[in-house]
Amino acid sequence: MIFRKTRKKIKKDFVKTRKRIKNAKSLQGITKKQRLTYPKLVACLSIFFEKIIQKFSKSKKSNSNTSQKKNNITSKSPLSTKVVLDASITRTQNLTKFLDALSSYVFILTNMTIVELNKLKKYPDISGNNARYILNLATKKQDKFEVIFLEETKLSVDDSIVQYCVDNIDTTLLLTADKGMASNAKKLGVETKYIDCVGNISEPKFNLVTLFSARMLGNKLLISTFTSARKSIRVLSNDKTYEEGLIELKSGDNILIASNKKDYITFSHYKIISIRPENNCQLIFSKRIYERKDINSLPKAEYKNFIRNFNHNLQNQLIYH
Repeated sequence: MIFRKTRKKIKKDFVKTRKRIKNAKSLQGITKKQRLTYPKLVACLSIFFEKIIQKFSKSKKSNSNTSQKKNNITSKSPLSTKVVLDASITRTQNLTKFLDALSSYVFILTNMTIVELNKLKKYPDISGNNARYILNLATKKQDKFEVIFLEETKLSVDDSIVQYCVDNIDTTLLLTADKGMASNAKKLGVETKYIDCVGNISEPKFNLVTLFSARMLGNKLLISTFTSARKSIRVLSNDKTYEEGLIELKSGDNILIASNKKDYITFSHYKIISIRPENNCQLIFSKRIYERKDINSLPKAEYKNFIRNFNHNLQNQLIYH
């Protein structure tokens, strides 16, 4: 039976029902208080009540999700999910706390991550300590670790790991301290846990990163400048530009790097802050270049010139627009 009511009567019933909804715990509770079946109640209050139902359902769902996120690092079950570790987490203080919170999960180390950890473990700093901790833990608790082999492609190490997570999106959780990697993974639908890196209090307030293209030789920080079809590195030091050869970096030097990916070019501008193997520079600017108009939108003429020169050397690799 459908009740026919005037709009004025519907509004009056709407106000009365809204008060009762505040204390209701379910739709069944609302219909019981109204002494009507659910279909009759909807018909009685027309579109006004339908809107309340939508809000009520969304609110319940939102509260449930919020509560679940507060109580758990991840909503995924340890029985069906494996945690993929990225080497960037070695920069994090109290790393053991995060790994202990995920102790019921199986951890995944890719062959690429293991190579990076073996390089980092040589350094007497927080990254070295954490790298050694992860490798020792993997040796002691082999039942809690899996090693996955990823073939080398044109993708970077980070992109290869993210792609693995995408290919296994229902069974993986990515743990990283790399903001760019975390953002990219989340955009692709990968459940990601980003760990903030807590730096030394004596460091400047801006975020420090490691220039992986450079390497320490004794007490010198060196980088090779070149331009190829896949990558270009340019150093700006004391009003001089270096595009070829091995360069010794100094504090204040600026480094421009462009890399050719499958569907885009990555561009980054770094400034050297200190001469050391880890956390030695500041990321000034970064952008992905998909087409020519993206080059024109770059904020500095130096950036545009650098990318145009690099793109000119690409032989039908990327930008056709």
